Amino acid sequence: MLTPVFRIDQTEDQILLEISAKYSKAAAADICIAENTIIFNAKPYYLRLRLSGRLEENEDEVKCTYDVDEGKFFINVKKLIPGEVFTDLDMLQKLLDTKKQPTVSNGIEVIDDDCEDYEEEEIEDWEMAQEITSEAPITEGSTYGFANLRSDIFQRLREESSELFDYLEVSTVKNAQRTEIRVLFEQEKFDEDHYLSDLFEPDYALEAAQNYKGFWENKESSLLSPDEKAVLVSMKSKSLPALDFKATIQVYSGLLELLFSYCYVKRWFGDDLEPEAATMIAKISPMLSWLDTSEYPPKALESCFRRALIFPFHRSFSLAEKSQKDAARILKHGRECVTKVLLELRTLFNRRDPFYLFNQLYIDDYITWMQTRASSENLEQLAKNAKHIKVTKGSLGLDLDMLEKAAFMVMEDGDMEENVDMTTMEEAMKQLGIQLGADGEFHSELEKELMEKTKEEGSSKVGITEL
Repeated sequence: MLTPVFRIDQTEDQILLEISAKYSKAAAADICIAENTIIFNAKPYYLRLRLSGRLEENEDEVKCTYDVDEGKFFINVKKLIPGEVFTDLDMLQKLLDTKKQPTVSNGIEVIDDDCEDYEEEEIEDWEMAQEITSEAPITEGSTYGFANLRSDIFQRLREESSELFDYLEVSTVKNAQRTEIRVLFEQEKFDEDHYLSDLFEPDYALEAAQNYKGFWENKESSLLSPDEKAVLVSMKSKSLPALDFKATIQVYSGLLELLFSYCYVKRWFGDDLEPEAATMIAKISPMLSWLDTSEYPPKALESCFRRALIFPFHRSFSLAEKSQKDAARILKHGRECVTKVLLELRTLFNRRDPFYLFNQLYIDDYITWMQTRASSENLEQLAKNAKHIKVTKGSLGLDLDMLEKAAFMVMEDGDMEENVDMTTMEEAMKQLGIQLGADGEFHSELEKELMEKTKEEGSSKVGITEL
């Protein structure tokens, strides 16, 4: 838990508390008043202040407001005795200290070696130690969020990072290094057997996903519903900084990632997305799962295709191709249809901790940008590009073409015995320039060279920690 930056003041009859917690889930914030103590909890923030005077404990008398733009809570608590002056409000560390335990003795007690008569001291203070967290960036050159404008949160949220990202320390990796580390991680995770199974023996659910028709197939269904419009109205407007050409291209590339990932998972789950869908949508998008922003739309699609063949339960190249067409159709329908998808993503991420953080870092800003900045001409052009971009199996770096050829060679020999299946597969792969390595996985000559090069440069590279 993080201790937020705060400021405290007083009037004649109230304590005024201002807490900076811009990445909290405001709707789940909890405030507790007990005698002279104020406890504030809004994951991932926790604050406990012990004051010099007593407070009114009636929760109905506590006033709390939240400023969305600044990410600040403003809390007013009544004093139990109006007019009492609370002291030391400027001594922040004293306010944060835990209860002081009485000193039993000034001497040092020596315990016999056998420890037979030793009784463990009773613990009276179970309170969490607090230290105010600086909001300054920890790692230079490491940014994320909409248009890579943020750099001040994930480095301090290890628990949340372990649930959101493939690589725990990704927020400390510089932007320029993330793609290389991510691709190596993906190559290690690729499961040839799973891919071939979905290719040659698709189950009923995969066939249903292939035939799914989304709301984007119908222009009228792509319009915002009254409830969705109400959500838009309820969202407090915020200003976004001007973006240069490079940042603008990255924003459109990230949008294409979000739409592709959404469509791929939507085909899998159907009309009603379960909370678990949030995990898979984030998993397919490298912008979310690796904080890795693509510089151009073709690269964004290529990365999403690769991840769609590595992580979801259904791993189908043809399903990825259909999802690409779905994303292009959504873009063709224009700003309103794209906003409809972003609002559904926002609802989905809010239903699953800690994925709500993606809303604060990406989705909310994308919705604001879509409503105020995104050009209709650029969306139309992106729709055309998304439709015609050609992602090939050979461009994914997974040796899919050779893997499929080897599988066909094995399947053609229908008379082979079960106990020689692996040998035959190995021989077929060897004919195509792919050999079985010591790790039990097939590797092409190019991949072997890449792995050897990586080992040689390992001392200067950032390692991968598998969760």
